[in-house]
Amino acid sequence: MNNNEKKKFSIFHAPFLSFFSSELYRDVAYRWKGLGIAYLCFITLFFVVPEVIKIQKDLNNYINEVSPNIIRQFPVLEIKEGVLSINASSPYKIYYKQEKKPLIIIDTTKAYNSPKDAKVLIYINERSVFFKKTEDDYTSIDFSKFDDMVITHETLTQYVQAIKQSFIFFFSPFIYLFALMYFVIQVIFCASVGLLIAKKTCPELNFTQLMRLSSIAFTPPLFLVIVHSILNIEFTYSGPVSLLFTICYLYFGLRAVSDKQANVN
Repeated sequence: MNNNEKKKFSIFHAPFLSFFSSELYRDVAYRWKGLGIAYLCFITLFFVVPEVIKIQKDLNNYINEVSPNIIRQFPVLEIKEGVLSINASSPYKIYYKQEKKPLIIIDTTKAYNSPKDAKVLIYINERSVFFKKTEDDYTSIDFSKFDDMVITHETLTQYVQAIKQSFIFFFSPFIYLFALMYFVIQVIFCASVGLLIAKKTCPELNFTQLMRLSSIAFTPPLFLVIVHSILNIEFTYSGPVSLLFTICYLYFGLRAVSDKQANVN
């Protein structure tokens, strides 16, 4: 078959045709170019968009459940010339739900020598706020970097709303890249398996062609995962099942290529 022929199908046709079209797999094998990464980038969007929406919804529900009780416990905070003061006695403790151990301690009187002594997730003294990273490690933000301000319950509520709204913009790219890397690894694995299958069916195919075919074969199982996610149905062993389905569709594609060669010969 002439590899220089113009391809019949674009990446926009492939998601639908990948379920049943032998002609698509032949087109991908001989007329498409590259490793199929551009196509993987395209179909990853179909996975990431509903996944991000689901994560955003779960996050919003959690924040809406937890934040009001925590915000109500806060005293009024005032930062002036880089120094924090509160309208309550210090150290001031804020709790998560009904737990006995505090979540946040506001310590403007140096009752604790360090955040490690306080042993809380967030420790606030008169100069800085400390966030717990590990058991013995905290990262801090100095109040000298802030303008003078008064932080009330209304202010904290606005901050929480801003965090909810910004999640999708800040974390979506990372979710997309992580998903894409995971999918690429799966496709590489399937293409490697395809090398073994192709030795008997169509030995002239190279690894680049098998990568493209594996990218297309990966589409049906990926959409199966997407449907489960959208319908909020647990998909047990989705990883191994997806791999198995991909290899089955790859075999279907290799048979399509092999049958075409037999007809040409």
